[in-house]
Amino acid sequence: MSESTSSTTSQDPNEAASLLRPEELREEALELLSGGLVDDAYQLLTATQGAGESEPETLALVELLRTHLVDDVLMQVGSPSAMPVIEMDAEDLMKFNLPAGAGFLLSRIDGQTQVDDLVALSGMDPFETYHTLGRLLEAGIVGVAE
Repeated sequence: MSESTSSTTSQDPNEAASLLRPEELREEALELLSGGLVDDAYQLLTATQGAGESEPETLALVELLRTHLVDDVLMQVGSPSAMPVIEMDAEDLMKFNLPAGAGFLLSRIDGQTQVDDLVALSGMDPFETYHTLGRLLEAGIVGVAE
């Protein structure tokens, strides 16, 4: 849902990650992070299995990025007690090729359920719930009730 301005990550993240050593992956991720492209940095580091993800430095950077992404979502919605709302009708939603987790999370958004309750009710990993919600917010599919 976001585009990268980096030459390495403008390709498929799996391909880019497979071409780089773990140190280079971390350097590229840090460059993306410094440019405000937190999700792109996260995607780069988590795109392939075995690309240095078991190294302590990589694990620490992934956790840092996860924390940034959750914090970004909480800043967008205002607080964990905010109530997300769907901003488009079903016909417009059909134009998006949403992953199953996003569709499921959308099915739980009713304008009366708080973010922290969505996290608890979704049955998804809390980070994945926040990450998916953030991407739905970025795409304009979801907003926040006033």
